[in-house]
Amino acid sequence: MRSETIRTARLKRGWTQAELADKLGVSQASVSLLEHGRGGSPELLRKVADLLEISDDPPSGGTETFDEWTGPPSTSPPGVTVTGWRRPEQSGDTSWTTALGREAFVVGAIDVAGHGRAPFPKATYMRGVVDGALHDLDSAPRIDVLGERFTAALRRASVDVAWFLAVLRITRSPGGGRGVLYEAVSDGYPPPLLLLGPPFKSVPSAAADPADGVAVQSVVLTEPFRLVAASDGLLRRLGAGDEASGRRSLLAWQSGTLRDRPPREHLGTSATPSDDESLLIVSYVGWDHEYKINVGDKDAKRRVKRDIGERVRVVLGESGKERAQRVVAEAMSNAHEHAYAGDGPLAVRLQLSTDAARIEVADEGRGGEIVPGPGMRLMHKNAKHVDVRRNFPSGVALTFVT
Repeated sequence: MRSETIRTARLKRGWTQAELADKLGVSQASVSLLEHGRGGSPELLRKVADLLEISDDPPSGGTETFDEWTGPPSTSPPGVTVTGWRRPEQSGDTSWTTALGREAFVVGAIDVAGHGRAPFPKATYMRGVVDGALHDLDSAPRIDVLGERFTAALRRASVDVAWFLAVLRITRSPGGGRGVLYEAVSDGYPPPLLLLGPPFKSVPSAAADPADGVAVQSVVLTEPFRLVAASDGLLRRLGAGDEASGRRSLLAWQSGTLRDRPPREHLGTSATPSDDESLLIVSYVGWDHEYKINVGDKDAKRRVKRDIGERVRVVLGESGKERAQRVVAEAMSNAHEHAYAGDGPLAVRLQLSTDAARIEVADEGRGGEIVPGPGMRLMHKNAKHVDVRRNFPSGVALTFVT
């Protein structure tokens, strides 16, 4: 049960927060905290679910309800996008992100023993423990301190749970380049995928074979990344009973052209799950510059081409400038001809590092098939790597590493 679910159910009944608080026998402040994701005791959450008739009962046809959301978390660092999936909506499997201002955020995933609604209050309570530890903090906590607080709360509550927590901080080098300090701690939860790129390569998200049962990982990520946390129930279903096969299925999806499509299109909702399922996808790209133009505006396209070329030249020299300008010009021309056949919105983005330039050209057009031809061959000739992905709800994004 997400905080939005409580608020939506309350409003459907025409109740104010004060009226709901009176029916629950709590203060209005307690209801406000619940509706802002600040948890509550398992007993209170059960009472809320019963009073508002929030249920995860399967609808007719034998399928289970599911919960799906996407978008940048409020107040989160620029460039962060989160997509979540949970089935059924109320269960002991849950995952989330909590933004800590514009420079840091926390990722959490919990799998409480049990199935369906019964373990749901415990999962919500344990998320509340994490949010409570983060409340009013001016900066991101140390991962070891956060892990210690969480394990202490588990012991007090006697909850059987597998879990994963990560703290991510945006960093900047003296030269202005961006990176992310990634620190994670886990106990029993399937290691999330941590993919850098494109071009994609997988790196460990949690240390292997921990001596004390709690795996800790710390690394600075200097490339765009995708962190994909999936519960064991989802992995087993995707892998026909084998978690390793399910993980490979996730890897193929999240490194492919359809990785930004809604999870329901890949995961499916027709079959009743044998176990609770949750998925959280956190992606980050720290773009240094973004240009939003009308693809039919020739002057705007010339300005973008010139500006990107000059910025790339500072890092990669004159030849790098020429290569970048060729791929940008061809990608903009491709969008004008094939995505819109005329005017339409186009976003061009640039990220620079000490030895490479990452450029993205994204349209919102028809999203037709990318047909290999002279234009695509020119892009491949002038870039070390060319990546194609489908935008949602429409369009295509081309990413070049030069």
